[in-house]
Amino acid sequence: MGLRIEGLEEAGGFSRRTFFKGAALAGAAVAGSAIVSGCQPQANEHASAAERAGNAGDVAAAEINPQDEGYTSCTTDFSALFQPLTIGDYTMPNRLCKSSAGSDTALLEEVMPFEGQAFYENFAKGGIGMIWCEQCGIWPEEEISMLSAGREEDIEHWKPFVEMCHGYGVPVGGQLLGDFTRFSSSKSHYSPLDIENQNSNVPMTTDEVKDMRDHVITAAYHLQQAGFDAVELNASCSHTFDSFVSRFWNTERDDEYGGQSIENRARFITEMISGIREKCGPGFGIQVLYSAIEENVAELGDSDLCMKKEEAVEFAKLFEAAGASSLHIRSSIFGNHAAGFMTDMFNVPVPGHTGLGTVADFSRHMDGQWQGQYDGVAAFLKSAANIKKNVSIPVGTVGCMDARLAPDLINDAIADGEIDFVLMTRPLLADPSFAAKLKDGRRDEIAPCNHCMTCFAGSLAIGTPMHCRANPAMARAYTADMPEGYEPLPAEESKNVLVIGGGPAGMEAAHTAARRGHRVTLCEKKADTGGMLSFAASVKGTHEKIADYRAYLQRQLEVQGIEVIANQEVDADFVASKAPDAVIVATGAQRSMITAPGSDLPHVTSIENYATMEFGASVVLVGAGIQAIDFAIHLVKQGISVTVVHEGPEEDVDKHCPAWIKHHNLNWLRAQGTQVYSNATISEITEDQVAIGTDYGTVVQIAADTVVSCIDMQPNDGLYLALKDTYETYLVGDAKEPSTIAHASATGNLAARSISAPAVDYVPKEPKLVFGDGAGPAGAGADTPSA
Repeated sequence: MGLRIEGLEEAGGFSRRTFFKGAALAGAAVAGSAIVSGCQPQANEHASAAERAGNAGDVAAAEINPQDEGYTSCTTDFSALFQPLTIGDYTMPNRLCKSSAGSDTALLEEVMPFEGQAFYENFAKGGIGMIWCEQCGIWPEEEISMLSAGREEDIEHWKPFVEMCHGYGVPVGGQLLGDFTRFSSSKSHYSPLDIENQNSNVPMTTDEVKDMRDHVITAAYHLQQAGFDAVELNASCSHTFDSFVSRFWNTERDDEYGGQSIENRARFITEMISGIREKCGPGFGIQVLYSAIEENVAELGDSDLCMKKEEAVEFAKLFEAAGASSLHIRSSIFGNHAAGFMTDMFNVPVPGHTGLGTVADFSRHMDGQWQGQYDGVAAFLKSAANIKKNVSIPVGTVGCMDARLAPDLINDAIADGEIDFVLMTRPLLADPSFAAKLKDGRRDEIAPCNHCMTCFAGSLAIGTPMHCRANPAMARAYTADMPEGYEPLPAEESKNVLVIGGGPAGMEAAHTAARRGHRVTLCEKKADTGGMLSFAASVKGTHEKIADYRAYLQRQLEVQGIEVIANQEVDADFVASKAPDAVIVATGAQRSMITAPGSDLPHVTSIENYATMEFGASVVLVGAGIQAIDFAIHLVKQGISVTVVHEGPEEDVDKHCPAWIKHHNLNWLRAQGTQVYSNATISEITEDQVAIGTDYGTVVQIAADTVVSCIDMQPNDGLYLALKDTYETYLVGDAKEPSTIAHASATGNLAARSISAPAVDYVPKEPKLVFGDGAGPAGAGADTPSA
């Protein structure tokens, strides 16, 4: 089917204002289709995954980092991923591993808390091949870790957790690491996107290095005695062990752990490996996580001290010779902590964006080892494959290794022998049953990781809960909001439930209520479900997997047998005709229009008309919330000059956007010259200008061929108020409180859980300071997922 682009005259002439209309429509058409349904038969070039990763893709040659959307191809049966793998004394039933990463459930207690054990049990019963537990403390009095392994009495504390994992046939490993203050040198972190930036590095003395080494060996032995199958030494992402391996950090020492040679830089790790091997025996698993790729994005191009591929291979050989049984390949990105393992961050909002306004060239920066053409997917595969060729022990890697998203690419990497296993966390947070569904051929029923970074806050938003757009139970299970835990409980009484609105809140509410045993009807005023997801998918493009998420929710409506009535306006009379027992109102928010003089001119419109509006070369957006900033990025990518004007304070710009995405978005827009006027009021709109009053006392005239109202939306509770005294009624999503997709989904889920809910006691517990992804101290739910 061809795409008809409106606004281009057959004679070849077109106005300045209509020039950009076709691009907007084309983007909407492409981005609005889901890339995942099921594996469809299609031709397979039979190239190895690493070979395919070397292709630039069918994109414009002028782009710095051309993208190849073919990475989503699916012709596989996933047979390679579901082969067992034996390492030492343990056997993984498949090649999918839960990487060591934190959760909001981690509490400082004498035993693994019930909530924490339930968190991991989801993955174990969901079919994962191995669980790597978030870091286990090495000190006898551990104050910053979930649970100490440094004392002999800790052995008994860990046993119930290990027995639970083994009960599902899943081997378990524990990660051991240092922190961001004990360091090889005094060299400081220096970027606002470095989670480490809050700390001052303290160089360790030689005796302190040896003392930490011995504590690590002891902790590993304690974990083995508790039943753990393996330990992982985390020598990545700029904390203690990595600071010795990396030339970037190890710049001052003159002892045997200094930067004078690769052997010296590896010595801290190799001594721990050999000590653990001697203490724990030949069959105990010892995995080394280290950065085979490094780049300094804070001063892009100043990378002389960054890891080169030849060094990465030599380290692998040294670790194997010391007794390591497997390797986990990752990266360190100095200046942007999250991008070191959440590799899709390097594509926000454009491929190669460092988060600091500059753009890296994937073919030249990172020693040319970063596979950047797949939107962040399998970014370390090239490096890991090179390392595997030079060692005889299993090698795995992290970094968007999402087999739902890139089936052929990832399965073939295993089948072709390029790597032996994959590690991930975020896809498992979105759907803990990821592995089982993939194995059972239910790929289209996997709740997709959206790459939205809702789950990750780090040092940018301490204390932000680790919520998930696709899984509302994340960071809510066993809290006051959701005391029953992860799984919705069966309804005490089956009811007829009417859901009004088919956006994310409505669809989530509908399928959750049906899962609980209710009879559900969903009404949507448009021809198809999706609501604002359609706008978001069109504007954001394919990087955030919003179209996949919409397809997943629509699939859940089918699976649960929900009656969907499309093209249906709903009022109180219609509701009465359906005679429901309960009503969930998910009608979306409402937006105020611009009221300044000139707001009735034909080139003034609302963002709701995004699919058909005409753009000139210069656009003024009125409003600076999350929708406005996403739309600004969408327009700037097309070469349109955008100015953002809003009445609120600067801190409200891109409000509600997850912290890391927000920093990436705003830094990129600033680098493109996009001006944001905060605390500003529009005094007049003319045919080609907008006059604004600033907070510094002047009137500024801004060129504007198009003016778009993106004013923050307001609750839409009219129908709810009309129904609430007659029916058991719930108001959810933007209709209740305009916010994010994640918030809408959560409110829908919670409402559905409330209908005829069994009573559940809730015992409050206070979260303590915990580590997250093995990278640094953070508040509850802060620095967490590692892939």
